[in-house]
Amino acid sequence: MVGLKVKPKDLLLQTHHNYLQIIFALIAILAFCLSFYNIYHVFNRPNDECSWEDSQNVVKIITVQKGGASDKAGMIPGDILLKIAGENATSSSRAQAVLDNQKVGTTVTYFVLRETRFLELNIEIVPFGLPTFNLIMTFIGFIFGLVGFWIVWIRSAA
Repeated sequence: MVGLKVKPKDLLLQTHHNYLQIIFALIAILAFCLSFYNIYHVFNRPNDECSWEDSQNVVKIITVQKGGASDKAGMIPGDILLKIAGENATSSSRAQAVLDNQKVGTTVTYFVLRETRFLELNIEIVPFGLPTFNLIMTFIGFIFGLVGFWIVWIRSAA
């Protein structure tokens, strides 16, 4: 009976190959878990359907989603955000932190300055949603990731 000679170099390469296969599998699993967590976190985040920015030491409303919660309450681009839920909006990050502490479905009072008038706007907090196109592209990305992972796995096993 003739025994097969295995060169130490080939054995070492095969061992490294198996380790790389396991490492790539773990990275792929971690990436998919983080992606699903991120999607869950995004969909459960409170949203007022407007955006703001820091501008000359004030928080200025720059966009209001047409037909959205802020639009329905009467907010317009150019309004200066003073308070959210009774807390001062000293910066855009502070305003976002206050918004993030609100529960979806509640009505929150925003105090804004429009030209020379102070306004009190009651805005219903809605869940953040992604456009359908983004969801479809995310799903396609997951499919491509799975197929790519499967191909690497099969090729590395051969």
